[in-house]
Amino acid sequence: MPLNDANTVFSIQFDLIQIKGTWNCKVSPALERPFFARINDLMNDEYSLGNNINAFENRFFNPIAIRNYFGGLKVLF
Repeated sequence: MPLNDANTVFSIQFDLIQIKGTWNCKVSPALERPFFARINDLMNDEYSLGNNINAFENRFFNPIAIRNYFGGLKVLF
């Protein structure tokens, strides 16, 4: 994708792979606690999720964090 009107700067190509796992833990017969974990950018590529078209001083790219992890616990009342 061209990032300026002169078509001299283009966005870079990247492969974004994410993986998510969920585990259900039964505390009692009537109570479940789902745990989840996720890994973003499994291949550890540098990429930009938001390109600025015709940006001032050629700041076209908004870098994002490289590989990152998160997890959580879902609590239902």
